[in-house]
Amino acid sequence: VELEDIDNLGSKAKLRVIEPQEGAVTKPWSFDYGLKVTPGWETKGYDQTPYMSLLLKENDRILFPKEMEVVEKLLKTFHNGEGYNICKVYAIDSTRSQNDFESYMSRLLNKQRASPQLFCSTSWQEDRYDHRKWVLSCLEKKYSAYDWNTTTLTPVITMLQGSKEDLVWSYCQTGYTAVDTEQTPRYGLGIYFTSDLKYALNISKPNHKGEKVITINYVVPGSVYPTIEHPNSEESLASKPCQKGYQSHYVRISSDTHPSRFGFPVEKGRDDSFDELVVFQENQSLIKYIVYIKE
Repeated sequence: VELEDIDNLGSKAKLRVIEPQEGAVTKPWSFDYGLKVTPGWETKGYDQTPYMSLLLKENDRILFPKEMEVVEKLLKTFHNGEGYNICKVYAIDSTRSQNDFESYMSRLLNKQRASPQLFCSTSWQEDRYDHRKWVLSCLEKKYSAYDWNTTTLTPVITMLQGSKEDLVWSYCQTGYTAVDTEQTPRYGLGIYFTSDLKYALNISKPNHKGEKVITINYVVPGSVYPTIEHPNSEESLASKPCQKGYQSHYVRISSDTHPSRFGFPVEKGRDDSFDELVVFQENQSLIKYIVYIKE
């Protein structure tokens, strides 16, 4: 990179000089060295909560083909992840958020190993075992799809979230907050993700150009409570904290658009269902890409 070219990139653009450690292994949620030092990153956020964004694609103009291949590959891993018009894509990098994410993983793993009875509950097995086991198995399939998951205690998966454009950018700065106020927290008062692109787009609100905005995130579910409780029942988990001994809730929900069924738990074996993963700590997730899509 020629240093004299930096002046042409605008006042917000910065060149970040990062010395790679010899023998260091790039984590799947870290950008490689070449991308991290490229000109074009823009500093955003406040002084105490800064982050960086890099435009990867805008309409037919692909600025970073290699990284766009990563994004497109990730999108294809999601259910209903193909056949959409991707208008614009940003890479998001926050040293603070990544450090918090990795610190959460490390602390959780230590707690689970030291006190499994407190942080790895198996109480779900005591009630409607077959149904809950099927729900949990749907999520566990996602764990095995990533070769970086070498432990079953703190696996990392990629998940989507759809929201309003302005909220998405605020999350890059502050991290996710518990549940969008326009949505009912049916399965716990936490932060909601899905592995279904169609469902994420259904949740997202279009901007003035008619584009819907989603984020691609790395998420640590931790110990998962397989959720089958109907939000209108006496056992409902709506607006409640995480179940004791767990770090997240996971539910399979109906994709049927009828209001009496959409978004409610499905019976065992419904492969045509959507899903929701609810985490309860903002450090359980890390935003890596913002994607603008026109349906």
